Amino acid sequence: MFRKLRTRVLCLALTLALLILLPAPSALAVPKDPAKQLSLLQEIDRLIAQHFIESGGELMLPDGLTPEDFDEKLDRFFDELDKLTEGFDDWSWFAEKELYDMVFGPEGGGEEPEQLYGIGILLDPYRAYGAYIYQLLPGGAAEEAGLLPGDQITSVDGVDTRALTVVDIAALLRGGLGTATTIGVRHPGALEDKEYTLTRRALPSLPPYVSGYVIEDGVGYISITSFNEPDLDVQAFALFMDHFQKRGVTDLIIDLRYNSGGFVQETHEILCLLDGVQGETLFSFVDRDGGKIPYTYTEMGQWSPERVIILVNEGSASASEIMAGSLQDRGLATLVGTQTFGKACAQLHFVLSSGDILSLTQYRIELPETGNYHGAGLTPDVEIELEIVTLDVSALMTLDTSRAILPGLSPGSRTLALEQRLKLLGYFLGEPDEVFDAYTLHALNCFQMSEELAVTTYGSVQTLELLEAYIEQVDGYEYLPEDNQLDYALEMLRVPAQG
Repeated sequence: MFRKLRTRVLCLALTLALLILLPAPSALAVPKDPAKQLSLLQEIDRLIAQHFIESGGELMLPDGLTPEDFDEKLDRFFDELDKLTEGFDDWSWFAEKELYDMVFGPEGGGEEPEQLYGIGILLDPYRAYGAYIYQLLPGGAAEEAGLLPGDQITSVDGVDTRALTVVDIAALLRGGLGTATTIGVRHPGALEDKEYTLTRRALPSLPPYVSGYVIEDGVGYISITSFNEPDLDVQAFALFMDHFQKRGVTDLIIDLRYNSGGFVQETHEILCLLDGVQGETLFSFVDRDGGKIPYTYTEMGQWSPERVIILVNEGSASASEIMAGSLQDRGLATLVGTQTFGKACAQLHFVLSSGDILSLTQYRIELPETGNYHGAGLTPDVEIELEIVTLDVSALMTLDTSRAILPGLSPGSRTLALEQRLKLLGYFLGEPDEVFDAYTLHALNCFQMSEELAVTTYGSVQTLELLEAYIEQVDGYEYLPEDNQLDYALEMLRVPAQG
């Protein structure tokens, strides 16, 4: 319902780790047997001494421990574990198998996804009713026809979809390969619907972390929200690169905002899909002795855009900082946004004999020019804050809910108050003014349908009362009236490239 309402939540928990998973034995719990408890602590002690970046290799367990020091209650085990881990940094930890599975999910992949056929769109999942395009799939008929995220699908083959659930609308859009469907589309800022007849095609199955589309002529946009599906994410990125090249795209925007990281191998492979010099260092891992493991560029035969802009913010961390910083250091990308989080260390996740997990920071990360940025983050070339607005109901025009709003008869100020509220909830596709016109009526009817109210040609008292109730509930919420960082990046690319 409240598609444009946002609360800013920065979740940088365990998923920030750069994962290099080792093979797992059978999953067990922390052992109850005292001898096994001691053996597990000794195993943890050895791993810390061998791998932890702050460790000098000294024995950390007290001398003389025997199985008789432990019991089934695990009190002594966790006391000694706390002592072993008290010198850990923020990214090293011990986690019991059950907790680890809750955060990262159990091991083992799912079945291969079945082939999809359709017009190439994903519907906005934040709306209970009505169809608004959330994402376009590359090579789909919808993208080829010029549809964009935010467009509203008002009908499918003559069926009004404004009051239907997303599930019902998706069923109408599905069909066999090569079949056609006619959809009505209301573009933001348009007064009337426009019809498109689109033929269903075979579509790629994309991982949930990678999306993109041709955002305007000559400019492609790719969003990566996490690097957590190494093979699928790289394949999806390569798919978009190939698709953009075929569409005549010359410039690229990569959105890494709120991307908290993931697999470093995946980041390395995606960097190799972009421009570079064979054998040059993209970034390096540095161990506690100062030894370096360079990750170098290997040409993977993909298209190289003329200009690349990367969007970053305080939620860009770990693997996303590696990608953004490597391209920035080598002069291949311009960073736009705000200072990044500053996580420049990498962890190994060890699966212990008990099945539990020990994560240890083993490497610092260095970029070609910046070096290690841990704790400092990356500084954008263009610093611009995202314009997040806190909803203050008192700042809106007062809405009198005791009387209906009648087109051409009620004061313009009442129409403006109505439109402001419909705009905030994502129904009004134009700019609020004092004129009760086709924009106003369309938004009003969409709201009425979604709430199963009587559809009227005016603002009924019942509609106004429910609309005001929603607005009062969300007083103090934060929302994005527009993406000014993305808009700025687009403006930069509208200026012809020099040379």
